[in-house]
Amino acid sequence: NVVTMFFEITITYWDDDTDSRYPKMKKFSDVIACKAENYTDAEAQATQWANENLDVDYVISPIKEMGISEVHSNKEKGFWFLCKCIFLTVNDTNDKVKENKISYLVEAANNTEAGIITSKILKEEIVNESRVVQISETKIKEFISC
Repeated sequence: NVVTMFFEITITYWDDDTDSRYPKMKKFSDVIACKAENYTDAEAQATQWANENLDVDYVISPIKEMGISEVHSNKEKGFWFLCKCIFLTVNDTNDKVKENKISYLVEAANNTEAGIITSKILKEEIVNESRVVQISETKIKEFISC
């Protein structure tokens, strides 16, 4: 049984700053995310992405496990938000209520839309009492799937 995880990967490189009036080199950092079996798989996907999208030398570091359950992307390119949620479960033997945490990576136009999408996911997937407790915009530029 293969366990898949989600990773956030930073790719750093030097390139011409096309936004500058005067030609000069600038340091760029692109953050991408992917679903992978392990760190090696995530690095391989990031390497493939960088080779296809960059014409300069680059460094991949760091690679961080994200600790999210799912990724929800829309068809239009938006911003990526980390949505942290809680839901309640009741222990059948002692009737104690337990607070559980779950997180999603959501692509949306803004944090309000990300909250609406996440609330809809919670209603569809988690029947119990649940709510979004924190929404934060990430530096993720793209979610890649190889």
